[in-house]
Amino acid sequence: MKYERSCWRLILKKVTVGVLLALLYSTQVNAFEINDSDLQKKGYAGEAEAGVNLATGNSDTSSGHGRLVMDFFYGKWRHNTDFEANYAKDSGKVSAERYYASYKVNRDWSKNRYTYGLVTYENDRFNGIDNTITTSLGYGSRAFQNDTQTMDIELGPGWRHNESSDGRDEGIFHLGLDYTWNITSNASFHQTLSSDIGQYNTMSRSETSLTSSIWGPLALKTSVTLTHQTHPSLNDSDDTPEHLDTVTSVTLLYNF
Repeated sequence: MKYERSCWRLILKKVTVGVLLALLYSTQVNAFEINDSDLQKKGYAGEAEAGVNLATGNSDTSSGHGRLVMDFFYGKWRHNTDFEANYAKDSGKVSAERYYASYKVNRDWSKNRYTYGLVTYENDRFNGIDNTITTSLGYGSRAFQNDTQTMDIELGPGWRHNESSDGRDEGIFHLGLDYTWNITSNASFHQTLSSDIGQYNTMSRSETSLTSSIWGPLALKTSVTLTHQTHPSLNDSDDTPEHLDTVTSVTLLYNF
């Protein structure tokens, strides 16, 4: 029995090392080499990602994650859509269920300045976010750019509607940051930060991700998403959720 376990550990180590080497030394052309001007000429870009986790035996858990992001370009206008779903079950009971969708439009006024409009929808019944709709209009700027890195910042007023039992509609002030670092032609780091500041509740979100090309348009993405609320609303069980919620995912990503 001990011998079999040792063999399996050795096989797992070799497979892990092989995958890491493939990720580090792959030289296939991929989406990380496409810049903004190339995307504007193409007219659109998108990525779809999916991940599943199953465990049986002493524990019976399952979880799934899916996301679709699309960008469309027309002249000085850029349209972005984002659809995301997370679902998990533990011992036959649903333990996580979140749905998110957003639409954003940017209008460029110069190389580094733009205005934006943003609408988001989110439903996370375990986190006190019940059919929450947030809108925002404001100003954006490309604060930093070189051959491998870009950073955009945004700010503007908005409004939030929350249908939770003790949720409140209120005006908010939106702050956003989007940072991308193309580490190599096969690996990129992406960081987004946003904060919708309200008098009753301030909702902030951070997503940190590392994407490594596997082959052509396929890539492996590892991400950590943090959601923090200063005054979370009651969830479906009429319990007060934790202020900080963390989701870690490893997904297969397809660029097109």
